[in-house]
Amino acid sequence: MATLYEYQTVRDSGWGTGYWGVDHWAAQSFTVGTIGDNENFDITTVKIMGKRVGNDRTLNLYLYASSGDEPTGEVLSSGSIGTDNWATDAYSWQSVSMSSYTLIASTKYVVVMKITNSGNSDFLYFGVNGDPGSYTGGIFLETQDGGDTWDIKTDDACFEIWGEAAAVGTNMKINIADAWKDVDSMKINIGDVWKDVAEVKQNIGDAWKVVY
Repeated sequence: MATLYEYQTVRDSGWGTGYWGVDHWAAQSFTVGTIGDNENFDITTVKIMGKRVGNDRTLNLYLYASSGDEPTGEVLSSGSIGTDNWATDAYSWQSVSMSSYTLIASTKYVVVMKITNSGNSDFLYFGVNGDPGSYTGGIFLETQDGGDTWDIKTDDACFEIWGEAAAVGTNMKINIADAWKDVDSMKINIGDVWKDVAEVKQNIGDAWKVVY
């Protein structure tokens, strides 16, 4: 059963920011363990609060590693949703199913929100909390040049990060031909003899965490 890990669910009355795609994107950074359990987990769903202006458009969500609060590197997980059933007169929660990826305890990530086939008369509003520090594990940010530069705000988006706890022994993945594969067994060569690896730990935040 999915668990709610990280979230900021309060929208200030009258607060919302419009985005119309192309090169105008929104994003929210978050840190595993800020609110929910500080453990590795497999992301399943991201929920955001929004409303639609104009015609139906597609919203794409992309999960990235974080450099500071800005997205960096390759896409780790992604999902999309049409907006035909979004309300135009009120904000509502929308659920986006995400592709499989294991998030690591005490680690910061960024969810980037991009709108396709949009324009000045067809766009989305995302609900935000205008109280600085309403979520201490990340921040709301936006770009108007396709991610070349990011403007870090003092707000936080209304968001929820859902997932399932990663099982020890199956929560390590390796990238083969641009596809992430589960590592089910591991060997290491010691003195020209291959030995089975029983456990692997990674130092995260000065604490050793079991990752395999």
